[in-house]
Amino acid sequence: MAEMASEEPELVTSIEECERIASLLKDEAILALDCQGVYRGSHLRLTLLQIGTSKGKVYLFDVQKNKILLLNDGLRHLLESKDIEKVMFKCSKDSGALYHNFQITLQNVFDIQDAHIILEEQTGRKLFPSLNLRNVCRVYSPIDKVSQHEEDSMKFL
Repeated sequence: MAEMASEEPELVTSIEECERIASLLKDEAILALDCQGVYRGSHLRLTLLQIGTSKGKVYLFDVQKNKILLLNDGLRHLLESKDIEKVMFKCSKDSGALYHNFQITLQNVFDIQDAHIILEEQTGRKLFPSLNLRNVCRVYSPIDKVSQHEEDSMKFL
């Protein structure tokens, strides 16, 4: 198992930093991806894009402060790359927001929720409890890395 980084997430607000980080991330085989935002009617307006590596490095792209970060070719290339697997939980709203706000079409996504549902159905279960990231992590890992704050914030998405 890869050793996890202990440093704080890196907040990215400038195009120069975004390009530098996108250049570093282009060689990763797998990235964790999550979006945060606020709803305006039925549409999610993205405010923050989070990308994590298998070594535990986390980058926070503040797209509320600088929307150009997601219009930048480097970050767009990462998200649309078929060569880099993006691991997400409940990706449909994030994917829709990326497309409707920035015309970005995610490629090569592994949705943890979908995988869990398929595994549950293969065991013969037709009905299972409402899923959240913390519960799915508990099923597949002895380490509980989802904080209560993160879980509370997920209730609204």
